[in-house]
Amino acid sequence: WNLTLKMLNDEIKKFINYYNNERIQSNLNWKTPKQFAMMS
Repeated sequence: WNLTLKMLNDEIKKFINYYNNERIQSNLNWKTPKQFAMMS
């Protein structure tokens, strides 16, 4: 494991973006938040 702090920070930011924007969520009728927002 030879990660720099910047690499770790970048990976965490990518995961947070995925979790908040791309992940299919059951409470949004099995859509991603982006898909759900476009339906409104």
